[in-house]
Amino acid sequence: MGDLNVGKIPLGKITLEKVNLHSDCHIKAIDTMRDKNAIDMCYDIYEDIAAERRGQSFGNPFLVKQDSKYVGYMYVSDQYDGERILAYIVEESVRGKGLGKVMLTSVSDYLFKCCDTTSLKLYINNKNQASINLAVGCGFNKTTVTDGVLCGYDKKR
Repeated sequence: MGDLNVGKIPLGKITLEKVNLHSDCHIKAIDTMRDKNAIDMCYDIYEDIAAERRGQSFGNPFLVKQDSKYVGYMYVSDQYDGERILAYIVEESVRGKGLGKVMLTSVSDYLFKCCDTTSLKLYINNKNQASINLAVGCGFNKTTVTDGVLCGYDKKR
């Protein structure tokens, strides 16, 4: 079975690097990404959801590397009853090149095949059409509207 507590997870074209939320490496990498505000918002949203729904720890933050360059961020929640919450951000300079699809598909496949995950959930701002298109293109289905702003998208194994 796969382990999300290892330092690095190679997934074909990308590598996930597990980081401590307050480590120098994590802070430095996030500071170099143009979406720092989006990442901070992602922490707030998913930390609240995880705490409310599961009463568990924050989960598993990863920096995404491709060819030794940080190109994104991926959050994978702790698992509860086979379900995990995912969040992702693709670095602005590499958007529109299929990297988001590689990230979301690679991580989804890994979780389903190696971690006994049976269901994945995304919460996406209903105004973020690019992210909605990405989720749907990767097999996620719209299921809920949480607060008029965020919509839930599910994918089952």
